[in-house]
Amino acid sequence: MKRYLSISALIILVVYLLLPSLLLAQKDVVSFESNGLKVIFKKVPTNQVVSANLYLKGGAQLLSDSTQGIELLLLNSSKRETRNFPKEVLSAELDRMGSQIGAEVSSDYSTLTLRCITDYFDRSWELFSDVILNPALSEKEVNLVRQQMINAAKNEKENPDPYIQQISERLFYADHPYYNRIRGTEESLARISPEELKTFHKDNFVNTRLLLVVVGNLDENQLKEEIEKTFSQLPAGDFRFNQPPYAPRVQKPELRMVEKKLPTNYIMGFYHVPNLSQPEYASMKIALSILDDRLFEELRTKRNLTYAVSSGMSGRLSNFGYLYITTVDPDSAMRVMLREVDKLKSNPVSQKELLDAVDVFLTNYYLGLETNRAQADFLARGEISGIGWQGSFKFVDETKRLTPKDIESAAKTYIRDIHFGVLGDTTKIDQTLFTSK
Repeated sequence: MKRYLSISALIILVVYLLLPSLLLAQKDVVSFESNGLKVIFKKVPTNQVVSANLYLKGGAQLLSDSTQGIELLLLNSSKRETRNFPKEVLSAELDRMGSQIGAEVSSDYSTLTLRCITDYFDRSWELFSDVILNPALSEKEVNLVRQQMINAAKNEKENPDPYIQQISERLFYADHPYYNRIRGTEESLARISPEELKTFHKDNFVNTRLLLVVVGNLDENQLKEEIEKTFSQLPAGDFRFNQPPYAPRVQKPELRMVEKKLPTNYIMGFYHVPNLSQPEYASMKIALSILDDRLFEELRTKRNLTYAVSSGMSGRLSNFGYLYITTVDPDSAMRVMLREVDKLKSNPVSQKELLDAVDVFLTNYYLGLETNRAQADFLARGEISGIGWQGSFKFVDETKRLTPKDIESAAKTYIRDIHFGVLGDTTKIDQTLFTSK
């Protein structure tokens, strides 16, 4: 039985009962500017959680060899203490209110996040604002965060899953800005000083490089006042965000193998796929969802060749699709995997399989938007991708209009010239097989 049929019919029913309100949610979203800062606000009166995310646009394409990891080092250090709130005071205040200030990084932007409840928004925003405007960046705290990040960089090669992704990523994105390590390397992190962080903050925290998305049960006018009070203290700047280039298309498959003594082999293949702003994004998303289900059925359920296999795509602006498997019999598993890829390219899916895949995908899609934080990211991704936050809402309609021909066409167009990375016993690898697609 198909894996996605294991999802409870009751859950699907509940989600579909919620679809009308979710689809109409666009009417609750407004956007405005404050001293050059783009702000998106969605009022959610049904809960008392507030999510405020500040996005620093640019990501890997604005890094160099010597500044890899600088944004995450800055944000992680900034949220620990400010010039007005020492570490102990900031931590105690956040704990008292149950509020959280976090930092994250991706290939296209970095994010400083605030999560609090409505009753404590004013005080939480005050602390959040000071983290944005007045990070202390003391040598002690920067060194502590730096060492944590260096340890994480060292440990990446000890964990096979992040290591195989790194191997495949470095192969696929060679000669591309994404080759820069957004979390830094041991060498780059060791060289970045507190003074460099302060200079980076001064030069890059300008309103035109920032995007603020707030989701919660707040009064719009009061929110505007708070935003104006905070961001009037930053320069507007003249930053213009450029979409990253597509990864150079090598017109042939490639293979990179790393020998490592492991109980199983880890395999991951990257290939070009459209991003959110491109017409075939929806068809490729569903095509890979169908392929994911088929791979699970053929490789795990029927043949027991793996305990973990998947296909999918990232959400990057210069995007990749992937094939992933762990197996002790890599050649046999790869033959089955590539055969399923060929079937998707050459045999149109049935209307029933397509409708089932769309239903399950949209169910999970909406469940993934339940939290205010997830909705903030949803709006931000659309805005940063170039389609605007309004364009984010078109994806559902595009998905519902897909035909079997759309799925076949997308698979034929994109699943080719696969760049495979292999981690494990490389003597088990038939290199001709792994470079055949």
